Amino acid sequence: MTRRVLSVVVGAVAAFAVMLLLEGLISWLYPLPPGTDVRDAQVMREIIAGLPWWVMALLLVAWLAAVTVGGEVARWIDRSGSGVPAILVGAIVLASATYEMVTLPHPAWFIPAALVGIVVATAFSARGRRPTRTVHA
Repeated sequence: MTRRVLSVVVGAVAAFAVMLLLEGLISWLYPLPPGTDVRDAQVMREIIAGLPWWVMALLLVAWLAAVTVGGEVARWIDRSGSGVPAILVGAIVLASATYEMVTLPHPAWFIPAALVGIVVATAFSARGRRPTRTVHA
């Protein structure tokens, strides 16, 4: 039980670390205007509304990579073969992404793509692994 809880916590931290790393890379590729106050929700709404589609597509890829890595880390630490830790990490990322999409406007195509993509990436990282057999000749 303790190992499973630890796996979810570490998996979620890994997911958010990947997300921050990739979002930082996106910010480097497409920097915010100088002097932007990222704590001002109205300013961020205006900036997000004006972002090119490719920046939003990179953000989507970052979210999907984060949930996949976080789920894989959780499964690796748990070692039970269960997909539950990965599903819990995916649920945490989904909740975070949903909150962001509710509080800050995103393009119409982005919301369903993010929701479906996060669920699919979660299922991918939660998939069961068959034990490997060693064949002796």
